[in-house]
Amino acid sequence: MKFVKILFVLFLFTITCLSAQNEKGSFFAETGVKLFGGGDYINFMGKTGISFNKTNSVYYHPNSTSEYKQSTFSWSVAPRVGYQLFNLVAVGLDFQAFGYSMKDYSTYRNSLAGIFIRKEFEINRILPFVELSGGLGRANEKTNETAPSGGKYTSTKISDLHYFSGATGISTFIKENFKVSISAKFQNTVEKDSKKPDSTANDYKFSNFELGPMLSVAYIFKRNKSNKK
Repeated sequence: MKFVKILFVLFLFTITCLSAQNEKGSFFAETGVKLFGGGDYINFMGKTGISFNKTNSVYYHPNSTSEYKQSTFSWSVAPRVGYQLFNLVAVGLDFQAFGYSMKDYSTYRNSLAGIFIRKEFEINRILPFVELSGGLGRANEKTNETAPSGGKYTSTKISDLHYFSGATGISTFIKENFKVSISAKFQNTVEKDSKKPDSTANDYKFSNFELGPMLSVAYIFKRNKSNKK
């Protein structure tokens, strides 16, 4: 929490020093991280980062003891590209990709793409905003299984995804071309069987909802002054 407080103080400092500088017709690139909270088995929040986890478990039986070790690694990349349609309205493309691997057991990958629209409201030197986004994607999961006969095989689950997301927060510029945002974001993602012939999973449908605080950074590509009207 101390880290979050420091970020908040720095954010307030920039508000007192800089003014809003959105410019109609400019492009920007953006990504974000979740400020705090546990890791996700499947990332649906649109954040960027990596995570490594190692678990040691000991099971005590009446006449023996067994030990189980497992390590997992996950990564997520969530870039965005946007266009400032008006000084306080932006639209763009939303990309999300996630990978998860459990050593010697399973791997999971997903990728999603969609569109977003953001409306800002200028108040002195800050920009409160609301945002909506949505899109589609595909997931692939492979798991090493053991048959009742003792044989080994790999099961494959292929899923179709669609998501709806929203956020509200405040933004400010820390430099002429860099904008920082703090927001509360939610995302609901539905994952269901794709019915693909190479999918060995049974029919299923999952709905995943997540809500969390986000810190995002955007780089604004300024328009060439000779092209301004």
